Amino acid sequence: MKALKDYFWPDRIASQVMLVMISALVLITTLVFAFFVLLRPVPQHARSISELLMLGSALQTLNEAGQAERPGLVDALNAANRHYHIELVSPGEPVLGVPEDILRHPLVPVDLTNGMRLLGAQPLGKEKELVVEIALDDGSRIRADHLAKRGGGLLGNPFLQILLFLALSLAMLLVWAVRTLVRPLSELERAVSVFGEGPGNPVSLTEKGPREVRAAAAAFNRMQVRIRDLIERRTRMLAAIGHDLRTPLTRLRLRLDLMPEGDLKSRNLADLSVMEGQINGALTFLREGRTGERTAPVDLPSLLLSVQDQYEDMGIALGLHCASGLVVNGRVSELVRAVSNLIDNAHRHAGGLDVRASGKDDLVVIEVVDHGPGLTREEMNRLIEPFERGDAARTMGEGQGTGFGLGLATARAIAEGHGGRLDLLDTPGGGLTARMQLPAA
Repeated sequence: MKALKDYFWPDRIASQVMLVMISALVLITTLVFAFFVLLRPVPQHARSISELLMLGSALQTLNEAGQAERPGLVDALNAANRHYHIELVSPGEPVLGVPEDILRHPLVPVDLTNGMRLLGAQPLGKEKELVVEIALDDGSRIRADHLAKRGGGLLGNPFLQILLFLALSLAMLLVWAVRTLVRPLSELERAVSVFGEGPGNPVSLTEKGPREVRAAAAAFNRMQVRIRDLIERRTRMLAAIGHDLRTPLTRLRLRLDLMPEGDLKSRNLADLSVMEGQINGALTFLREGRTGERTAPVDLPSLLLSVQDQYEDMGIALGLHCASGLVVNGRVSELVRAVSNLIDNAHRHAGGLDVRASGKDDLVVIEVVDHGPGLTREEMNRLIEPFERGDAARTMGEGQGTGFGLGLATARAIAEGHGGRLDLLDTPGGGLTARMQLPAA
């Protein structure tokens, strides 16, 4: 079956769309033609002959039956017939006249046999097109009312039915075309979004659909593998460089420790500490916040309380407002690092700060709020990138900022590694709010 489909089904999007359009036109034309053939009205003369034969058969049955049987037969014939209504005429009722032109009516019976004869006929308008009066061979009189045809209402209109059928057919063909041709593109778009916004893990994408879509999916899968390989190689290379640099840095620190105390020794040790901090910060960021720790449910209030205790031990006061019962699936050491980076950034530039945590829908929101000078929107977009620092942090030395532009970037990488995000917002009244959103457990 699959080989047959591959043989007849075109490979390109343009050919598939053309085939869908041509198939739809052929199918619709065939169905419309069939509907018109099936719903074509019967010619008037054919209808008249058919109904006359039905009436003649009914009159013959009544003519052969006895008078006592006729009332029951009349009821049975009326129940089985929708073209005529037959009734017995009382002897005292007047006989219908026969206008001159009524004898030419196609439904007036002219040739009657077995002793039956036509007594009269009259047209009666919309409800009854014609009424004829017949005398049976024993003198009994019968009236047969030819009933007018009634419309079937709006939905009974054949042309409306055709239009509704065409609309339904086109809708079904459209749904099929969208599912067949567009779904592979939608899956490709979702995979690109997940890979682009996620931590960089390859997203398996099935290579199906038209040739162009299959080629794009295959290229995307290859691209994911290459990007992941480049990231791992970069991380391994820089980790090796960092490891190799630590050895001479350790020797330098030992030599500096043997130097006599003085301003030169203090300056050298400060520069050495800066170099070690740069190396460790860069390696931490390149690992994208990953420590190899397993993911587990984390009680957020307890985690934030332990972070608060650590900073209070260092003489840094921060307010904590955390709703109870907040749980996230994550890695404790990475979450502690992310929150600590946000707190360090706020303390360095603003001093006093508050940490707030709350639940919203299926998210857990952690906010580090300060009331410092704040940032412009352009600075917010820039400083969240790696190795970007504010002007106050560019001069390194005693009494100056010592940031390397990796705190916010590392926190963002950790948030995205947990399926969340990090945003920088303005604090009402002035200042900066770093908001980290994580999926709730």
